[in-house]
Amino acid sequence: MKFDGGPGGAGRRAYEMLASLHLAIGLLVILAVVLAAGTIVESRMTTAAAQALVYRAWWFSGLLGLLGVNVACSAAIRFPWKISQVGFVVTHAGILMVLAGSILTQRIGVEGQVFLREGSGSETMTLDRMVLQVQAGGERRAAPLSLGRLARGGHGPEVALADGSRVRVDGYSAAMREALE
Repeated sequence: MKFDGGPGGAGRRAYEMLASLHLAIGLLVILAVVLAAGTIVESRMTTAAAQALVYRAWWFSGLLGLLGVNVACSAAIRFPWKISQVGFVVTHAGILMVLAGSILTQRIGVEGQVFLREGSGSETMTLDRMVLQVQAGGERRAAPLSLGRLARGGHGPEVALADGSRVRVDGYSAAMREALE
């Protein structure tokens, strides 16, 4: 791929640096150390702590994004590809798909548990987050509930019922407990 970046070829040098094997190895070593640290945090604390401190942190997304740029540039710098490079191209495309999937999972993924018994199915998933659940008449609706957003003065989720009415959480009390009567 032709890219000179103007006078002095500074753009070309930056492009070659982004495509370099040295950068890829450095990023993979850093990623391995970060993943090990995340695993240690998860085993000593909780999954939620590891996600907040490592896996869903902005800098972790940046690290994955930089690795994606490195992989894309290393494949693009060799364009046009020859038939003998099919394995190289397929491997790099696969790595890019895995990285894109991990970033999508970080941002919009839902994590939970489905409990199954042999020979049966389930339509229920237990989420690791709070959910606002409203039951009116024979109807039940639910929406994710973010107490962090409420604590910062934001509005909680809004649940629309079949009769057109809406329920919205405007606040909460951390001291409330569920009581069975």
